[in-house]
Amino acid sequence: MKKIVLGMVVLASFGSLEATAMHRQKAKKTMAKSPKELLVGTWELNYLEGEEVANLYKDKLPELTFEVGATKVSGNNSCNGFGGEVVVTGQKIVFSDKMIQTMMACEGSGEQKFMAALRSVQSYAFSDADKLDLIAGDRGLMQLTKVAVKK
Repeated sequence: MKKIVLGMVVLASFGSLEATAMHRQKAKKTMAKSPKELLVGTWELNYLEGEEVANLYKDKLPELTFEVGATKVSGNNSCNGFGGEVVVTGQKIVFSDKMIQTMMACEGSGEQKFMAALRSVQSYAFSDADKLDLIAGDRGLMQLTKVAVKK
């Protein structure tokens, strides 16, 4: 009986050690990524300073997509697609004034408010693994949530 109990304890210990090792390995991979690498992917707007996002963007929320190396950005401002250069240096980020953009007629002011806020951004931070904060001075202008990759 003692051998069975001892065997169960040993097996449970190996399972626990394996889970701990897997957790450390996953954390190490996440920590090994640079801020530029963490930006890569598509982000959907969930906060815009001074605006009720759900009312401003009824049909489609604006999105930003950063490419590998974070030198180009593209997206949709809820109505029109856009793309251009982005300069990322440490925690500083500057979106180009000269974004190319489609020219569909859009209702409301959401498109202009999003693009104006984007041009005002000076830095960024991650408030969570899937939350990107875009900041001007000491004000949080926008928060975006990482869009899950569809398989």
